[in-house]
Amino acid sequence: MMRPVVLLVVCAIGGVVGGCGEKRTGPTPAQQNDRDAERVVAELEPRISTARALPPEERMRAEQQLGDDLERAAAEVAGTALENKVLYWLAAWRLEYAAGAGVDDALDRLDACRLPKLKGFGEYLRVQHRLRQGDTADAKRRATALIERIPEFQSLSNQVWLYEQIGRPPPRTSGQSIAGGADDPASAREQPWLVYLFVDVLNAEGLHELKRYVAEIARLEYAGKVRAVLVTSEGTPLNALAKVRTVPGGSELDVLWASPAEGGDAGEWRKAWNLAPRQNANVLLGPGPKRVIMAILSRPEELRAITGN
Repeated sequence: MMRPVVLLVVCAIGGVVGGCGEKRTGPTPAQQNDRDAERVVAELEPRISTARALPPEERMRAEQQLGDDLERAAAEVAGTALENKVLYWLAAWRLEYAAGAGVDDALDRLDACRLPKLKGFGEYLRVQHRLRQGDTADAKRRATALIERIPEFQSLSNQVWLYEQIGRPPPRTSGQSIAGGADDPASAREQPWLVYLFVDVLNAEGLHELKRYVAEIARLEYAGKVRAVLVTSEGTPLNALAKVRTVPGGSELDVLWASPAEGGDAGEWRKAWNLAPRQNANVLLGPGPKRVIMAILSRPEELRAITGN
């Protein structure tokens, strides 16, 4: 007497997915969604990889153009196994190219995904976002917990420490000038605002970052107000100076060379500023004579707050 009940249950389940007694010939809706998501990612991922392999200036242009496609992809892969990856891409893009707008929304969606993939990297982005927002306390709390789970993210503690110095005197500002300027620009320069650019190595990435800041500071509204100071451990003083001179406006820089040789002062600079090897930083010092750290800059355009433009 139990058999009819079992048949009824089987038919009920079958009716939901395709009809009792019928053999399914196509994917389920969930399977089709996964296939569509795979197609979306298969089209998008090579473009992201290609952009990342370009020289820095070309890479930025290519990545900036990915925004709309990432937004669409995030909607199209919702609920699939690939949602994590696309949401991480989107959050990273918003952090770098949308001044942080919408980062939390993307990361909240990532946290809510059923799979754990990339959630640790998402929390890494969240810490960086909190630092840029000025919420150092929350960033530190999150970074501490994340490092306990993933020790490879230890460099976050250096970033948090640096942001904690905002409002305090800079730990070190003087070194060996190789461009004919003062050894301590923070004391010698008349400009009320100084941007200390810590660029450890003047490779393609380092020179691109330097070029962006020099170009911004060359704007007329900064004349007599802002000056850039480069601190670098590039090769030898002559090599460093030659590379700086390839940057338009590079001759206007104060250049402090930190010797990377054994017994040199590169280690002293890193220790003073708590910088990990190859960690770059852009630090804004305010008006003297007792200068203090006013901001840690993530984009050159943030300097426009000085003039209100």
